Amino acid sequence: MVFNPQGTLAPTAFPGDRFPVDRLRSKEGCPYGSVFLTPLLPFAKSDVICTASTIAARPTFFVYIPSSQAKVAEFWLSDDQYNILYHTTFAPPNQPGVVGIRLPPEVPELKVDRFYHWSMVVSCDPDDPISSMVVESWVQRRKPPSSLGTMLNQTPLRDRPIVFARQGLWHDALSTLAQFRLTNPQDRRLQDDWSSLLTSVDLQPIAQEPLLWIKTLPRSTTDGP
Repeated sequence: MVFNPQGTLAPTAFPGDRFPVDRLRSKEGCPYGSVFLTPLLPFAKSDVICTASTIAARPTFFVYIPSSQAKVAEFWLSDDQYNILYHTTFAPPNQPGVVGIRLPPEVPELKVDRFYHWSMVVSCDPDDPISSMVVESWVQRRKPPSSLGTMLNQTPLRDRPIVFARQGLWHDALSTLAQFRLTNPQDRRLQDDWSSLLTSVDLQPIAQEPLLWIKTLPRSTTDGP
């Protein structure tokens, strides 16, 4: 399975930007392994960010979390003016692997054509914020292509991630495939599709890492990162 990037490329900053430029992998931080905290995203290009598109009103975000001594992780979602829409905290998994965070129903639906910023912070030492691992990027909800409904209706369920990948809908391809994998953990073809999809966007280092879970996590009551 090969991803076909399409859609708008997000600028590296918006007015009032207070985050560093997007990066595929975090700084070394505190992991024990050789692969750092990594968002599952299409590759970045020079001075622009290859925005991961979706047609979902509330998409699922995937991150590889390495082994570390960290006890707390945080996920943030904000609009293009950095108004926080969602924040949650959770305990990192006790083994390295990929996790998916599904937005809960109380989070406002993403608006079509608008950019949204998201980030994850894994706190390695509460007394030393600099040691934390951080990744961030942008997502844009797109209007579904006019032919998408017909294509999906003519495609077997397990092959629908291929349709999304060809249409450049990264979050939809990844989340659909991930859900199939969790439901059918022994299906070798789904595992191969997962590996080829990640490899097509230069995520070979984590293509064989385990997919641990997809969860809808409760919203936290905090004002900012």
